[in-house]
Formats: sequence, C-alpha cells, structure tokens
Amino acid sequence: MEYIPIKPMEKTKKELLIEEVMKSIGTDASPLDWAKDEFGCAESVSAILNKIFPDFPKNIVSTVVLCDTLKTSPHFKGTLEPKTGCVIVSPRSSTKYGHAGFVVEDNRIVSNDSNTGKMQNNYSMHSWRTIFQGGRGLKTYLFEIIS
Repeated sequence: MEYIPIKPMEKTKKELLIEEVMKSIGTDASPLDWAKDEFGCAESVSAILNKIFPDFPKNIVSTVVLCDTLKTSPHFKGTLEPKTGCVIVSPRSSTKYGHAGFVVEDNRIVSNDSNTGKMQNNYSMHSWRTIFQGGRGLKTYLFEIIS
C-alpha cells in the first residue's frame, strides 16, 4: 500500500485577513504615515488589505477612495449583513470625517484609533451606526471577500 501524505488545508483569504487584523491590534498598521495618525484609518485598512491581496493599493488615505476601490475590487462585493471579515467604510462628506475598519467576531470593529494611531477594537456595529450614521449622517458600506 502506497503512503500518500495529507496536505494541510490552506487558510482562506478571509481567515488570513482576520488573522492579520487581529495581529494589527495595538500597532500602527500604516507606519509610513501618508496620512497623519489621527486620519490614518483608510491608510491602515488599505495596508492590511494589501498584505492579503498584493494588488490592492496600500497607501489609500481617503475613506472615499477606499470605498470606491472596494466597490471595483475583484476581491470584494458589497453586502448588507455585517459578517466577520467584512471591511466597513463610512466615507467622509464635505463637512464630516468618515472612518473605516474591519468587522471581527461578535460584530466588533477594529479600526485605527485617532488618538493613538494604533489599531484597536474600537466599536460595535451599534456604536458605529450611532456615531457615523446617526451622529454624522454618513452612509455606511460593508464589503465581504469573494476571492
């Protein structure tokens, strides 16, 4: 009888992304600082996404550009349901700052903390909607991995 080694299962892109997001907690995910730390959410999100998808731009400094890039990316599709591994973006308006991050377990959101420039478990879905939709009147978009 011939022995055939079992190849370990490769992790999915979603699993790799979640691992990368969780590793980023407490760190500056965008140390090149194309945007100041207090405005570094889009840059941090794009830098993390670039580690999983090398063709994804890594120095995006605008929530509007990040949202537009995710809308046209072959790796993501829009969704209405927050799921672990989704990217969440509330693009800025002409008068209100936006924000971006990642949905992790239990509908928590990891994003750049404007006070420290480090990725933190900052929001729940409820607090995100309260602050960015209710308080600032911004639209919120969710993107899930498709490839």
